[in-house]
Amino acid sequence: MLQHLPEDDPQDWARLAGVSTPVSVIDADVSTETAAADKVLRVEEPEPWILHLEFQASHDGTLKRRLLPDNVLL
Repeated sequence: MLQHLPEDDPQDWARLAGVSTPVSVIDADVSTETAAADKVLRVEEPEPWILHLEFQASHDGTLKRRLLPDNVLL
């Protein structure tokens, strides 16, 4: 599945999102809830932050609304 590809070379995926600082894949398992992120990278800056990658095969008009709970849980 596409969401597993960032595990092989997360830095390349971060570059696609405009991030050039080092990143690492983090566990995004929020299985105690019904939400689940495809892949989450930790951006290794002085103040670390997360980059949430969500892969879509087609347009999803509800994506913004669906991502809010995922991002809050992360």
